[in-house]
Amino acid sequence: MTTHVDAKPTYLAVLAVREARMPLLGSCLARMSFAVLPLSLLLSVRDATGSFAVAGLTSGALSATLTLFAPARARLIDRKGSRTGLIWLTVPYLLGLAALITLAEAGAPTAALLGAAAVAGVFAPPLGPTMRVLWAKILHGRQPLLHTAYALDSVTEEWCSPWGRCWRAV
Repeated sequence: MTTHVDAKPTYLAVLAVREARMPLLGSCLARMSFAVLPLSLLLSVRDATGSFAVAGLTSGALSATLTLFAPARARLIDRKGSRTGLIWLTVPYLLGLAALITLAEAGAPTAALLGAAAVAGVFAPPLGPTMRVLWAKILHGRQPLLHTAYALDSVTEEWCSPWGRCWRAV
């Protein structure tokens, strides 16, 4: 008696889909910014202000607004679409981070640092959820391959975005 076992699609099979390569690469590169942000933010603000308390408050402002405004970011993506929504979120996110760095280096008051961190948190782009929706569009009708793509996406999220674990715990 022989049993037939269907071969499971591999990550290479997912990457063989031409339309999947660039979005995965872009998502992974963008997620890397999230990986370096917590420690670099903490150390930069601490070096600029001389205070771990201010650095912790600044990190907290970023994390709190990131969590509080997640539903609003999701609605924006739903209404405007992934591409437009991500652009509308990424630009102010990066401007908020640039303002935070500039203000910290200029010796700005704590309230200004908290405000810039809050702006960055409000506009942090939801890369993981957006990429999962894109996988479903790219691999429509190829269910086994879609499950493997989701697994690949989870691996890249964990690999590229260690801070993601902290966000999910909040």
